[in-house]
Amino acid sequence: MIMTLLQPLFRLPRWQKRLLQLVADCLLITFSFLLSMLLRLDSLAFLTQPRVWWVLPVPRSVPFIYAMLALLTVGGVRFALRGIYLRN
Repeated sequence: MIMTLLQPLFRLPRWQKRLLQLVADCLLITFSFLLSMLLRLDSLAFLTQPRVWWVLPVPRSVPFIYAMLALLTVGGVRFALRGIYLRN
């Protein structure tokens, strides 16, 4: 089932796969940052405060949370796709 859904992706030329991977990584990294700020601050109120985006003061624990989430999301997707591809 999953392989039939992913088969068109595996047939793409290399440059299209890289572009798709770049877009997915950008989205996952952004998601990881927002999730790490949400986990640390318990709200997404920082998104509506323009002064936060001038300097972007982040609490000291956010980079560690962000690094772990980015590793899990970006690495997890690559690990899962590689496992699915090599299984068949």
